[in-house]
Amino acid sequence: MSGFTKEQYTGVMQMLGLGATPQEGMLIHCAGQASDGWRVFDIWDLQSAFDQFLRQAARLLAKDSHFP
Repeated sequence: MSGFTKEQYTGVMQMLGLGATPQEGMLIHCAGQASDGWRVFDIWDLQSAFDQFLRQAARLLAKDSHFP
């Protein structure tokens, strides 16, 4: 994400409860510094699992005034 910082990434991970335990259906999660911000890469086993996660994440992030 362009302009997304490591601190924002860490905050989102904590907010979503994505510490040591991955979401059901998440096979791979990678994140790291890129030239324009912070890059996140996931692989999911099913589109429906990703869609469910995305809905949950959107609801939580919409409540956080620090996330655009």
